[in-house]
Amino acid sequence: MDFIKDEVLTNQIVELTASFVAYHDNAYAHSIMSGSCDWPAGSLLKKLVEALPQADKQLHVATPNYDLLAEYALIRHKIPYITGFHGGFLRRYDWGEAKKSVQSIQKGLGRPRQPPRVVECKHVRLHKPHGSLNTFEWEAQLIECNSWILNKPSGVVRAMITPGTAKYQRLHKDRAQLAEYDIAVGNHTSFLFLGFGFNDSQLVNNAFRQKLEQDQCRALVITRDSNPRIEEWLGKCPNMWLICKQADSDKSRIYNSKYENWLHIDDKELWRFDAFTNEFLGG
Repeated sequence: MDFIKDEVLTNQIVELTASFVAYHDNAYAHSIMSGSCDWPAGSLLKKLVEALPQADKQLHVATPNYDLLAEYALIRHKIPYITGFHGGFLRRYDWGEAKKSVQSIQKGLGRPRQPPRVVECKHVRLHKPHGSLNTFEWEAQLIECNSWILNKPSGVVRAMITPGTAKYQRLHKDRAQLAEYDIAVGNHTSFLFLGFGFNDSQLVNNAFRQKLEQDQCRALVITRDSNPRIEEWLGKCPNMWLICKQADSDKSRIYNSKYENWLHIDDKELWRFDAFTNEFLGG
């Protein structure tokens, strides 16, 4: 869609995309939050959050998706999360303020009594650098408002990025959300990719190439199907592993470029997030 430069057409594309995604988002919202329908990665994220060390109580999660299915699953599993926004009906973008929602003041103990200290709970730090159904531009500010997902007021612009359009460049002039995402990537040395095809150049950018190819950081890709893009990364990143389904069945295969052949596991479907969680993290 690189040829799309017209502002009116770009807005129409964004609105049509939002309408389509919002319809399905609304259809699944209650069922995921109530537990009658599972979001595939919910249990896996819960296990990862529970295993966070006391020294670092935040799990960074990034998604290119516009929907709020991840948020609904986090609510279902009672996992605290922040998206970088804070406030009430209209939430403003400020990670520092947003973080206060997962912090509390603990009274000092002992003799002599210690001063109060800030205690942070284990939580997910959810990055959505392409925007979301509930993010908008209003009065020159980036805001989050759940009430406008299905019924956006006139004069309010959706802060959803459709790759390749002129709006992509305009909304990312200051790179506010992408910059925060880049910082998170730079601060970590282990990465887990769930159902990701490596086709999004903004998420798997030069920072990731530095991490995985040059620094040889560890990475695990769990997805249903492999593709040439994933296998290109596998060939250049010696510590990246792939778990996917076999070409002719739903059973598992595992690959790492240090080994000549795929490892086939003919009695498990480890590319399914719930099966992987049960096998390696105890359900």
